Amino acid sequence: AALAARGDRRERAVRELLRAHAAAPAAAALRRGLAALRRADLRAVWAAHPVPQLSLWGEHDALLPATGAAAARALRPADPAAVVPGAGHAPLLSDPAFCADRLRRFWAAA
Repeated sequence: AALAARGDRRERAVRELLRAHAAAPAAAALRRGLAALRRADLRAVWAAHPVPQLSLWGEHDALLPATGAAAARALRPADPAAVVPGAGHAPLLSDPAFCADRLRRFWAAA
């Protein structure tokens, strides 16, 4: 929760929301998941996926930096992407109105 909220303009509130509503994973499960992410390169799978996708990036995300948005757009140039200002790794919690607006636009265009 602390890492996901790091850098968010509402860091304390987002961290508390995550702590209150998310179960803490076991350390062994976290290690296995991180190891799988280190080994996996799913860029080709993601680029070839036939369903349109909206990517929302937190401006201050400590886990997936917003600079990755450019790489994502290079893989799927037709898909919309947005950087949520002031958000960390949980932009839906940080700025739900911004995210809802982007979702509405995405669905309206589909």
